[in-house]
Amino acid sequence: NTVPNFANQNIHRTIEQIRSLIGFEAGPSISIERDYDPSIPDVFIDSDMMQQAILNIARNALQALGDSGKITFITRIQRQQMIQGQRHPLCVEIKIIDNGVGIPQDIRDTLFYPMITSKTDGTGLGLSIAQSLVEHHKGKIEVESWPGHTEFSILLPIYNQEPTQ
Repeated sequence: NTVPNFANQNIHRTIEQIRSLIGFEAGPSISIERDYDPSIPDVFIDSDMMQQAILNIARNALQALGDSGKITFITRIQRQQMIQGQRHPLCVEIKIIDNGVGIPQDIRDTLFYPMITSKTDGTGLGLSIAQSLVEHHKGKIEVESWPGHTEFSILLPIYNQEPTQ
């Protein structure tokens, strides 16, 4: 493992690299869409770590879709969020949404534990790794899922934004 390399980064550049990769892996009947808030300031992240976290979630979304469906990447600003017991005035929210079968109820509570998977050949490590990578960024992952809609939200604090002069 390499040493974390945190820097102020454009979050959309990070997401776009994953979007391209997933687009390359996806079949022709899967559409990959984006809805970004262009006003989001740079975020203090390790780009490789965040890419790995987003990729793990997006790959799960892709597998949930099977042959056809849609994955959407959305970014928004959220204010006054509590994360790990701390209030953050400004956060970026990254949503990865798919319209696949949804997450089975019986694994939903343990989704982020290592070794949980509904895939026959999967190790189930993807989401626990994604969660620990996000927690390295003082962020959190939440999930909502029902048949036809699974939505992972990554919340990351935005630090030290100086008002523009």
